[in-house]
Amino acid sequence: MAVLAILAGTCFSIVAIAYRLGAPRGVGPVHVMGTCSLVGAAFFGVQALGAPGGGVPPLVVGLALLAGVTQYALLPIIRAALRLGPLSPLWCVLMLSFIPTTLYAALALGETLGPLNYAAMAAAVLCVGLACVGKGGSAAGVGAGPRHRLRYAAMLAAMLMIGAVGGVCLKELDSRGDGAGGTLLARHRDAYIATLYLAIAACAVADVALTRGRPASWRWTLGLGLMAAAGSLTGMSFLVRAAVLPAAVVFTLNSVSSIVFTALVAAALLGEKRTWSWYATLACGLLAVALSNGEAIVGYIQGVS
Repeated sequence: MAVLAILAGTCFSIVAIAYRLGAPRGVGPVHVMGTCSLVGAAFFGVQALGAPGGGVPPLVVGLALLAGVTQYALLPIIRAALRLGPLSPLWCVLMLSFIPTTLYAALALGETLGPLNYAAMAAAVLCVGLACVGKGGSAAGVGAGPRHRLRYAAMLAAMLMIGAVGGVCLKELDSRGDGAGGTLLARHRDAYIATLYLAIAACAVADVALTRGRPASWRWTLGLGLMAAAGSLTGMSFLVRAAVLPAAVVFTLNSVSSIVFTALVAAALLGEKRTWSWYATLACGLLAVALSNGEAIVGYIQGVS
């Protein structure tokens, strides 16, 4: 099961790679994710229609729409950030969006935070800072001047906060009972994911229609969109099966493998430069993941042994 969690993170990295491959070909993240979301909405929609459990509560639909719209809102920021800096630090920051979600769970849902959780938050902040210190791996590079660095930092911080909305929605549904001994999330997971994908796809289609921001190549759009869909849907399938392990173990393995695999591919195949800040950013990101789940992982290891 641990292998499935690692494979899930590797599959999710394919989405980031599709974004980077599309940039020089005139295919933006909006085009890639729009295509990917149409496939995801159809796939999970079919599963939701065949699932027992009756009608879907308005709260589930509302939170899924909110999560989808905010995920779409990330795409223009990702596109702009890719022009200023490398892929690996950007993806690393996106994988840390659980940090604000953890803080929300403590403030709104009464979950307890330990010393390692606070250390993880500090490591996440340091990760964003380090991503903006050195020169980037893109042609423009974030090291061109203080103004570029501030813009890049603002983009990364925005991605961190906006990316957390989806996690907040999941936390809310997982904290609410379905009246039958389970949670709303467990009972309506497929419907939630299908609605989320549908919201992203609708926003992407509206974006292209209103701005006339058509991609330079529909062939590349379809190819990269299907590539992202394969990574996203396969990763989701692996992650669901790995969920028999404690959540902290699954999340840590998934996030670490996604960060590392994206960095390796970006450096080896996409020509991303590896500076000291590149390594430091990834190290802080991995440290934040480990610290956030450290107490639960230690407890799990002690229980197994």
